[in-house]
Amino acid sequence: MTTSNPTTGQPIKSRANSDAYSDNYDAIFGKKEEEAPATPLPPEVVSSPDVNVVQFPKEKTSSSQFRASVIKALSRFGVS
Repeated sequence: MTTSNPTTGQPIKSRANSDAYSDNYDAIFGKKEEEAPATPLPPEVVSSPDVNVVQFPKEKTSSSQFRASVIKALSRFGVS
């Protein structure tokens, strides 16, 4: 015996998605687009003394390695 709605008498169960549901879902949330890859900074910007740019390695690092690299980078700019 399935559970039914006492008002309508219809069984309580999920129905298949309609075309209107699919159209509205796409209109609200849209389709995810791939993010464009980050472009590296030009060398003249990276080497400029007026710009505080810190580039971290892309390989995975442990939290202690990351913390050490952040401390080192901050110390270059006089932040302790």
